[in-house]
Amino acid sequence: HGAMCAEQAPPQACSDPDTAVDSTDDWTCTCTVGPPTSAVAAAVAACELDECAADCTGATCAGAPSPCEAVGQDCVDPDTAATSTGDWQCQCAAPKTGSTQGGGAVCALDECTAVCDHCATKAGGAHTCEAAEQTCMDPDPSEGSIGDWECRCREPSYTTAVASAAICETDEC
Repeated sequence: HGAMCAEQAPPQACSDPDTAVDSTDDWTCTCTVGPPTSAVAAAVAACELDECAADCTGATCAGAPSPCEAVGQDCVDPDTAATSTGDWQCQCAAPKTGSTQGGGAVCALDECTAVCDHCATKAGGAHTCEAAEQTCMDPDPSEGSIGDWECRCREPSYTTAVASAAICETDEC
């Protein structure tokens, strides 16, 4: 049964707790990477591998600390099956958005849709532009560009204001 264990991806180790001639079907395959998710006698194990876990040491692991943590991002392994490797990704921490597989992500911050101290919506508050029945636009959603969101009046007035509600006026002349 050792061959059956070794043929798994990744290979598993075969163990027989009782090698007496009259002891049969008590062998098990055990995971050689990550924790086992099941251990059944006379069967292969279901193995799990979180490539973002601090104790992951394989070639496909993110490492500890991960490159994500080094830039203030979260490391996420979307599929922790031991057969799914190299799919970990860095995800930007909220309220920023963005993710990249295998390394640091380029983060964006749309101040019209995010909730933050310098956004159109503050924590627990109403959306500044929507409350004034205006349209919000963030001309530069890169993470380094903050406080540049605009409220824009709707027809027939097209005035704008940066980081606040606009004063909408219509000049009929």
